[in-house]
Amino acid sequence: MIEIYDISDHKREDPIFILKLGVLERIHFELHNKGVMIDLYGTSRVYPSHIGLIMNALENGNKDEIEFYNFLTRYKKEDKGFIIEGD
Repeated sequence: MIEIYDISDHKREDPIFILKLGVLERIHFELHNKGVMIDLYGTSRVYPSHIGLIMNALENGNKDEIEFYNFLTRYKKEDKGFIIEGD
């Protein structure tokens, strides 16, 4: 499982979303072609400008991808980034 934290949570104590690796793998490959790198097994920062790209990669996705898409929709309104902590 991949944990997602608010970008201001420097201690990474309270994940705001838990993501399955398969969803992150799909995002990774889709964004890699656009020059945006997400580390599957390390720590990556996702900035507000990347959220729309991630959402585009998840359109017409499976149940897990739709749950993450819905999270991103709510989170995008705050115009903040987040941290992905790989497995």
